[in-house]
Amino acid sequence: MSIFRSVSLSPPKESELEIVVFGPGYGESVLLHIPGVGWGVIDSCIVKDGQKKVVPALEYLAELYGDNPPELAFIILTHPHEDHYAGMDKMITEHPGGVRLICRYNGLGLPELCKLLVAENMSNRIESSPGLLRVFRAMDEAANKDNVAERYLAEMTEVISSSEIQLPGFTDVTVRMVALCPSSRSMTDWFAQITSLFPARGEIQKSISPRLHNQISAALYLQFGQVHVVFGGDVEIGNDSRTGWQGVMNAPGRPDLEANYVKVAHHGSVTGFYPPAWQEHAKNSKPIGVITPWSLASNSLPTGEDLKRLATWCDPLYITRRSKANNVGPSQSRGKAKKRISWDVRSWHDAPEPELPLNFLRVRFLPNGEVTEITSPSPTLRISRGMTAATPNNSG
Repeated sequence: MSIFRSVSLSPPKESELEIVVFGPGYGESVLLHIPGVGWGVIDSCIVKDGQKKVVPALEYLAELYGDNPPELAFIILTHPHEDHYAGMDKMITEHPGGVRLICRYNGLGLPELCKLLVAENMSNRIESSPGLLRVFRAMDEAANKDNVAERYLAEMTEVISSSEIQLPGFTDVTVRMVALCPSSRSMTDWFAQITSLFPARGEIQKSISPRLHNQISAALYLQFGQVHVVFGGDVEIGNDSRTGWQGVMNAPGRPDLEANYVKVAHHGSVTGFYPPAWQEHAKNSKPIGVITPWSLASNSLPTGEDLKRLATWCDPLYITRRSKANNVGPSQSRGKAKKRISWDVRSWHDAPEPELPLNFLRVRFLPNGEVTEITSPSPTLRISRGMTAATPNNSG
């Protein structure tokens, strides 16, 4: 049975940009159809379908194309957090169409050290290595193929080089995608903090804050004709004018960030909200905003205040699932949390396993900026302007 039980799926038209955001409560993934380029994936997540774990983007493409899906133009990993990389190894190894370009965050730190230990057979857990190591291994194996390119993401790295394409009813449509960050300062600061955590002889291993890895999260900008899209990753405000969103806004040669659509950064948290960026996103009209919630143990994002703040900048604003913290419904994960160890970004933690019904938002645009479809099946919520934290609007 399809995991998309409440929605009939069909491919976009040749001239339509399609953006599908999956946000099951713990996890985030964006699936894109870009005319003239093809399908691509930004980050990955998993959901439970009975006893089976599935990758929503993989299942979505299978639903559209059966056993003969198209090649993926790109797969992007924005940063090393489990709620963004879970299932990406399956996306790479099990998608029958293959992939042309693999992009990953630009960083050299603890996750890469673990990868090295495994590669050098210095670990006895090769067969049960943590998820991020499986993703690295899948990326490396794919990149060794002659027809697959590999790229590390940093400020103004091109994912899709600017070009003009011809589409039915539209001529000279500009298509371009670039990474907005991380800056070289962000990467340098992150690496310095990572290395400072290694203990001196006789010292106890210092703990690593999961938020540390947000410093090297990539954000992305997509232009498709008159449609401008910002994918915020988990980018936060930054520590100074050269890091985070501050660094993005001060970067020489960056694109204008007026937007028709924004995948809101860092699950709607106030730490990812930088007013100058939002002033530019909404300078002519308010964009469609999409939040993927996050919940781990007793911590949840966004809060009710986060939703009220963002609702003043977006029209409409969607959240892909009810969250405990924003007080608009029950917990997004009804299954039992499973405790497991993760070497790469956290120590012991409770990681929920999101279950069906699947949460996603699908939006389609024409090159002239016209929105041709918004599909938001329950439990995706549309947040009204002027909302209170307990009054969601579930219209699609």
